Amino acid sequence: MDPLTHATFGAVAASLIARKRDAVRTAILAGAAGALVPDLDVLIRSEHDPLLTLQYHRHFTHALVFAPIAGLLVAALLRFLFFRKRERRPEFRMLWCWASIGAATAGLLDACTSYGTHLFWPFTADRVAWNLVAVVDPLFTLGLVAILAVIFFRRDPRTAPRMAMVYVATFFAFAGWQKSRVESARDALLAKRGHAAAAESLTVKPTLGNLLLWRSIYEHGDRFFIDAIRVGPIAGARIYEGDSLPALDFAGLVAELPPNSRLARDLARFERFSEGYLVRHPEQPDVIGDPRYAMLPDSMVPLWGIRIEESDPDAPVKWETFRRSDPAFRERFLAMLRGR
Repeated sequence: MDPLTHATFGAVAASLIARKRDAVRTAILAGAAGALVPDLDVLIRSEHDPLLTLQYHRHFTHALVFAPIAGLLVAALLRFLFFRKRERRPEFRMLWCWASIGAATAGLLDACTSYGTHLFWPFTADRVAWNLVAVVDPLFTLGLVAILAVIFFRRDPRTAPRMAMVYVATFFAFAGWQKSRVESARDALLAKRGHAAAAESLTVKPTLGNLLLWRSIYEHGDRFFIDAIRVGPIAGARIYEGDSLPALDFAGLVAELPPNSRLARDLARFERFSEGYLVRHPEQPDVIGDPRYAMLPDSMVPLWGIRIEESDPDAPVKWETFRRSDPAFRERFLAMLRGR
């Protein structure tokens, strides 16, 4: 998720174990700093390997086992920068604990989105994606900011943190309920199409900034079917039926390439990252993208992909994104968000 949400959530979580009134603000500082450390993985990049950032984003720095290491680094830095004087110095073990809690929340919060997080690395290479919330959700963030302001100014080690726990639990309970309603609507659509028995790779995920409008994708008969589904808090589901794209014949494409070529290796890396969700861009066949992500929930155009040169298998792939924000796009998105 975005840095503000991470910092706020980490600060609120750390304040839960601040037992003394005068320690609350220090816990907030340490928790917020700890929550920001995992996203320093964006610094892992190379001009000669555009997939390196993709490969290590939400990787080991977001694993739960990394949280104490990140917490130790943050605690040492905070001690050096802000707490040199002995009379102002909090216990180092508490700084470490608060910062570690903040770092742990970063991985847990990112796992609630759809991007995929190596939460349990190195014990498994599986990426966790619970598909409960978008990477940016203003309602969730603003609620956390309001609660954090109460905690900071009142320095209440009991009541306000409990408010935060209730708020977060309620928000994610609602997100889980919405997801189950979307899945029920999706299953009804599959039954209507006669796809229920053989559908694979079923995924639903919320669109940016809300829990009302969702993107549904599944594979049937070597094609990915993409639809938008809106579920209001009270109203039933409304489905905006999309279209379908042929799934990429990954094995066939790689078989045509020299086995040790750079393109074959890069395609294998992108296939692992995309978890088998691969299509060719509908308008640019030399671009291979991940159909789970798009600007509009019923769009066939992937949000990102790699441009390949099959005639030159030793050339590096190019990473490209396909974003639009023109008035027509905004009107279409808002119309679906309102259920029109």
